[in-house]
Amino acid sequence: MCLLSRVVFWMVRHSIFKVRVVGQRNVPHRGPALLAANHVTYADGFLIGSCVRPPIRFLAWERLYHVRFFSLVLQAIKAIPVRESKSPCSNANDRGRPCTLATGCSG
Repeated sequence: MCLLSRVVFWMVRHSIFKVRVVGQRNVPHRGPALLAANHVTYADGFLIGSCVRPPIRFLAWERLYHVRFFSLVLQAIKAIPVRESKSPCSNANDRGRPCTLATGCSG
C-alpha cells in the first residue's frame, strides 16, 4: 500500500501542484531525520513524502483516527498516532526512517 500511496501522491504533485524541490540531497537515505512542513496547504506533509526518496512515516493527530476516511488513509500509509499530551518528538523514532508531522496537531 505504501507504493500505491507514493504513486498517487506523485500524480497529484505533478498534476495539481507546482513543486520545486530544493536541498533534497540533505535528506539522508538511511538513519533518522525530521521533515517539517510549513503548512501552506493541508497537503504539505504528503507533498514532502512524494518528493523524497526514502519512504517516510507521518505523525498524525490521534483524533483523526476516529474519522473513518482519515483512519483508513492513515493506516494505509502507516502513520504514527500522536496524542495531544505527548511531544511528537517522543514518537518519531521509527526504526530510523525520516518522519513528518501531518496537519491537525495543534491543541
